[in-house]
Amino acid sequence: MSKDISAIIAPRVSIAPVAVTGTVEGVGVDVSDCDSFAVVIPVGVITTLNATDKLTATVLLGPDSTIGNATAVDAAGYINPRDSDGDDWDRILDASAEAARVYYFGVMNLTNSLFAFVKLTAAGSPSVVLAAAIVKGNLRVAPK
Repeated sequence: MSKDISAIIAPRVSIAPVAVTGTVEGVGVDVSDCDSFAVVIPVGVITTLNATDKLTATVLLGPDSTIGNATAVDAAGYINPRDSDGDDWDRILDASAEAARVYYFGVMNLTNSLFAFVKLTAAGSPSVVLAAAIVKGNLRVAPK
């Protein structure tokens, strides 16, 4: 039996590495072939993040690749939001101490949606370099 994790996951980019200074909506990722997925957000250089200038991470699920047709996952739909230190995370980036960490949480695809989107909603004027990936798990077919 192989212990190779790449045989059971399929990572996809939703938000390519970028300097974020406002709300950013990721591209849709086809999740029709999985029962659950994780969102992974590596955070790089932070110029401005604080209680006023912040980003809130959400996931939207929809029937097609148009984010306008998708709806936000409710609060109970996020599984174990954490940072790379193992601390609980509220899905809000709001402190300069959050640099050089990876944030992640799981989402169950209970609605059998076809597409998932990562959205980072800005309040104030945040400035941070980051990315967001959707790592599909519990695949119904082998990863490509």
